[in-house]
Amino acid sequence: MFGTGSFLPIMSFAQTIVEPRLFCFLAYSMFSYLFSWWDSHWLRRRKLKYFQFTPRPVSSRLIADWIAGWGRKGVCLYVADQNTVMNTDFKQKVPLVVFYGTADFLVNGERFVRTFPGYETHGMSPEQVAKESTPLTPDCQKTLFPMLDLVHVERVDGYEHMDTIWGHDNHKTTYPIVLKNLENARWE
Repeated sequence: MFGTGSFLPIMSFAQTIVEPRLFCFLAYSMFSYLFSWWDSHWLRRRKLKYFQFTPRPVSSRLIADWIAGWGRKGVCLYVADQNTVMNTDFKQKVPLVVFYGTADFLVNGERFVRTFPGYETHGMSPEQVAKESTPLTPDCQKTLFPMLDLVHVERVDGYEHMDTIWGHDNHKTTYPIVLKNLENARWE
C-alpha cells in the first residue's frame, strides 16, 4: 500500500485509468477514511482539481526519513557520515509562517510550534502551564529546526489538515498573512 517510490503508488496508476470524477470520489473517500478528513471548508467546484494533483511521487521513505528527524538537520537528503557534527549557528534563517487547524488530527500544530524557542507554552492553558514541571534548561531551549525563524503562527478554528491550503475562505484566513510576511521578508 505504501511504496518506496511513491506514498500511495496505486493512486498514480488509478489516476491514469479512472475517470477524473470517479477518481476524485475514490481518493476523497480513502483520505476521509484513513485520516478523518472532510471537505466542509473546500470549494466544491475545485475538489476535482485538488485530487488531480494529490498523487505525486513522494516516497514513503522520504516521509519516514522526515519523521525520523532529518528535517531537523536542514535539507539533508544524503549524509555520508552520520558522525558529522551539525552546524547549528545559522547567520541567515528562513522565515517560517505556520498555519494549523484545531480539527487537524494528522499533524499536531500546537506541538510542532512548541519546538521553537519562545513558543514553549503555545496553545497551553494557564493550568497546563502551571502543571508543566520541567523548567526550561539551555538544552531544552535548542530548537529542532535551527535554520528556521518562526515569524508567525496562526491557529484556525475548525480547520482540518488540508484546509489551510484548500479552504474556501483562505483569502481571509491565510493568504493575507502569507503575503504580509513575504513583503516583510528580507530578500538578499
